[in-house]
Amino acid sequence: MYKLFKAKLIPPLLEVYLESFTTGCLPATLRSALIILILKPNKAPTESGSYRPISLLNSDSKIIAKALAMRLERALPAIIHGDQNGSVQNRQGFHNVRRVLNIIHKCEETPDTAILSLDAEKAFDRVEWPYLIEALKRFGFGDHFHRWVEILLANSVAMVSTNNLISHSFELFRGTRQGSPISPLLFVLAMEPLAIAIRSHPSIQGIKIGETLHKTAMYADDTIVFLSHLAESIPSLMKLFDQFGSFFGFKVNREKSSIMFLNVKERVKPVVSHPFVNAIEGFKYLGIRITPKISDLSSANYEPMVIEVSDEITRLTSLPLSLLGRINIVKMTILPTFLYMFQSILLAPPPPFFSKIRKLLSNFIWNNRKPGLRLSLLYLPYDRGGLQFPNLEWYFWAAQLRTTKKCPQKVCRYIAIYTQHHLKL
Repeated sequence: MYKLFKAKLIPPLLEVYLESFTTGCLPATLRSALIILILKPNKAPTESGSYRPISLLNSDSKIIAKALAMRLERALPAIIHGDQNGSVQNRQGFHNVRRVLNIIHKCEETPDTAILSLDAEKAFDRVEWPYLIEALKRFGFGDHFHRWVEILLANSVAMVSTNNLISHSFELFRGTRQGSPISPLLFVLAMEPLAIAIRSHPSIQGIKIGETLHKTAMYADDTIVFLSHLAESIPSLMKLFDQFGSFFGFKVNREKSSIMFLNVKERVKPVVSHPFVNAIEGFKYLGIRITPKISDLSSANYEPMVIEVSDEITRLTSLPLSLLGRINIVKMTILPTFLYMFQSILLAPPPPFFSKIRKLLSNFIWNNRKPGLRLSLLYLPYDRGGLQFPNLEWYFWAAQLRTTKKCPQKVCRYIAIYTQHHLKL
């Protein structure tokens, strides 16, 4: 609608923005959000914690937020350290996963070392606005830019929709606004001083591989900390979190944070006391099950995937779809899950994996009837008589080549794991 009627809409909208910049406050309708409550799967509807809040913002406010986000995203790669891969251009989450796996591979059975996976409690909602504005100033953003950020945050209000009834509005005093295009970028900017503090803290000892000292890897609020000399590092790290929590709002949920000791004896009997969950069999990070031994990685991730795909196909089989419709369902719902797994995990799936998946997908597209065409023909492009059905083995090898090409270092730090575990390139 905005593009279609831009000649009529842009002039008054620009006037609203200019007046807001002068007064330091957006109009009431642009400052308000409507919160819709969505029941989480398999949760009791009578419990308040069973609902996920979704915030709906005025489109006019999202336009100015998007304009600011487009400016901010150009600056972030030069400001944000390579340890942070969330919401920064040309950085991917699977880089973090592969970095974690490489460190496990290099330091397997090393005593007095651990990987800490942190769960930040309502991280986006706890960011203190004065801290965020001060961070913008310290990173060198001009007066006009941080004034616009202040305008977007100032006097924000929200209302809750429950059973088709809308509550009275209430004022917000902290947090990055859900649904705003600039919010993920502002949060990454707010996290960077914490990352700098971890990297520069003399008592927080990281894990050194070659000439590189690894201390942290972040994807927005999903934070990994690499630790050695644990008796000194863990208390220093917790003290640092408490300090940042006092002015940033960052709070570690200790009951949901996991620590995995790299030495098997220490996993069973930790050498230091800590307030975290002891991840004896590993932990989940960015959707990938991280195991203490690299050799267990494929089975821990791909075998459950076969079950998940089977359940999803069972749910979709009854849909009245044509052959092309079913192929498109595979491309849109099932293939993206595989692609992320292929990019994140650097080892080949267990031998039966592809044959099981091929059988499941073949039964689905033919609706459990006898196949009318061989899969090898379906894989072909349209101009060669095929239907461009995804060949998952080809996608796997393409993902490996792509991630190796985009490796963050000139000498690929993942190659050792490929050769160690007999992945034939």
